[in-house]
Amino acid sequence: MPRSSDLPDVPTAPDVPDLPGLAEAGYLPTRVDPAAGLVHLTRLAHQDFREVWYDDTVAAAGAGDEQAVAFSAFVDAYADRRPGDHLRVIAHTSRCGSTLLANLLTLRTTTMVLKEPDFVTVPARAIALAADEAEARAFESLLTALLNYTCHAAAAAGREPVVKITSWTVPLVTTALADSESTSWLFLWREPDKVVASNMATPSTWGRDTENGRAARRLAARDGAGGACGAGGPDGDTAGFYADTWRRTVDSFLSADEGLRWRALDYRDLVADKSACLLATEDWFVVAPDALLPPGFEEESRRYSKGGRAEVFDPASAHLRSPLEPAAAQRVRAVTEQALTALRARSRHQLL
Repeated sequence: MPRSSDLPDVPTAPDVPDLPGLAEAGYLPTRVDPAAGLVHLTRLAHQDFREVWYDDTVAAAGAGDEQAVAFSAFVDAYADRRPGDHLRVIAHTSRCGSTLLANLLTLRTTTMVLKEPDFVTVPARAIALAADEAEARAFESLLTALLNYTCHAAAAAGREPVVKITSWTVPLVTTALADSESTSWLFLWREPDKVVASNMATPSTWGRDTENGRAARRLAARDGAGGACGAGGPDGDTAGFYADTWRRTVDSFLSADEGLRWRALDYRDLVADKSACLLATEDWFVVAPDALLPPGFEEESRRYSKGGRAEVFDPASAHLRSPLEPAAAQRVRAVTEQALTALRARSRHQLL
């Protein structure tokens, strides 16, 4: 276990707060500042989290009583999860209905669904771009501590925590939580050619020339040390980059040992029967008080997950893009075919 002293120095570290007290009071991490070595927290645990992204919830809540806590304090206080605290994680391949399912889970006030929070993405990015193994392991410890703390804050608010993570971070987060007890995973996926075509037509933020994009390319071995490059890496192989990311995400589960509790859900099954998939997910996550659909299900299930309240969900067009060019399609098949075949064969891990 890395020491808290391996984390960045804090030039003007605040007094060590009562972190369990902040959790009990409903404070959640909102911003991670690696340069200052601080985590910022705001009282959010009783929000409804109906916004598309966690950062939208933070913005909607507005300025409030914010606390700043040194990285080391989190690692020292929350290296381990409290007995009885359970974490559920939604992992996905991108463009596969994960936001739709997260929105449906949010309909129950007892379920606290955090959608791709930066307090997960930023430490994951730091792990990917770390200068050496010690730095990477220190940020891995911070990531684990932040999730352990979030479980405590959710439980104190009488809610069950579900965290939807960004697709490219899945290999890092599964590794960080590999030894964590009481963690359940749901892995949403879609055929790689459709995911790649969608990401090429409308690039994700991690596919552009950003720090997240550079971290994703580093994981796919497509970015030299310190060099920014286009979405496809130095060789310009954009389809190969997205295919590599898809494969690495799937392999995170296929290569996991028996200690990782996970189920997989195909996008086609989700759009074919959203009610069955929601109830199966709630049963797997043990978050539903009964087998009845939550209030508001019909309205929420008909709208486009990332659009306005009146934008209708159309599975025939959602994330649908023109097919890949033959050469790109062949490249994607070469990279992903083995993982796709193995994933389909894992019958005991299928949610439905």
